Amino acid sequence: MVAAKPRTFTSISPDSIVLGSIPFNLYASAAGGRLVLFCRAGLEITERHKEMLARMARQLYISSAEIEPYLGYASEQTVKQLASSSLSPAKKANIVTGVGSVIMQALLKDPRSGEIDSHSERYVDLMVELVLNSPSARDHLFVLSFTKNYLLAHSVNVCTFCILIAQNLYHGNKEVLWELGLGGLLHDIGMTQIDPEVYGKSRLLNDDEKEVVRKHPRHSYELLAEKGLSDGVLEMARSHHERADGSGYPYGIKGNEIHPFARIIAVIDVYDSLTSDRPHRQRFKPMQALKEMWDFRKCFEPIVLKELSRLVLRGSKLLERFEKNMRLPPGALRASSSWQPKWSLDDLCPF
Repeated sequence: MVAAKPRTFTSISPDSIVLGSIPFNLYASAAGGRLVLFCRAGLEITERHKEMLARMARQLYISSAEIEPYLGYASEQTVKQLASSSLSPAKKANIVTGVGSVIMQALLKDPRSGEIDSHSERYVDLMVELVLNSPSARDHLFVLSFTKNYLLAHSVNVCTFCILIAQNLYHGNKEVLWELGLGGLLHDIGMTQIDPEVYGKSRLLNDDEKEVVRKHPRHSYELLAEKGLSDGVLEMARSHHERADGSGYPYGIKGNEIHPFARIIAVIDVYDSLTSDRPHRQRFKPMQALKEMWDFRKCFEPIVLKELSRLVLRGSKLLERFEKNMRLPPGALRASSSWQPKWSLDDLCPF
């Protein structure tokens, strides 16, 4: 007799659950780390359920086998929630990014899943809609952090930043925002082909390990090419580690040889990497991350780095001074003439 495979569970945002019938079993955390069935598929979530959840402040879960019905339900409900005038921008931002988290969990588990592809595209629709129709949600999207899983959080964060920055660079062109958002969400899917033991080291990678990790842009490109996605999305996957000065990988191309979308994601990818906890170092504070990037500014598209700086410093008293410094001759942003970075950019962000 073959033993049944143990069930795995995926955490979801409580805000994505609304009143009415649900097409999946809903579980809640309980004492001792156990999960208990909170509401069975086909039954209705009532005001009493919502009050209980708010009072107990428990995390909600679904069986990983029921991700597909959950995402169909969540996408439909999120459309309604984004149109609601009674929900705050912060709540809307939390709902959308929560859905993105579940999508990425499914994709990282099975990157060739055709069932999740349409949900990825629908998710980017929702994110673009939120950014264009709720400008005040920008700040909430910027500060959201909802998981300790680096690859999962990184993918959703990069998607968000691509849309936020492209809103200014491309004057709100919805088609461009959508393409950049999808590329941001999927750009690192090739990391699923790399053994986590290689990139999970609590030290800087050695040369052999770097060579293994540097294969992930090609893996990403190959996986996404199977899905028939646009050239812009494919180039974001293949070229997000290329650098404006030719120092990147996998091809060492530079300047205008790099697709414009890839030049955008290259900046965002590094910023989110720097401001995230990694096995070999703690996260940088936003200002510290910007200073590191300006020190390596020859690696980046100038206008994108400037837009990122504006986004990070929004509402800050330092914004005016920082913008003034950006207009100074090269080198004026260094803390001192003798200061040198501790690591190379490649060591800081090996993937």
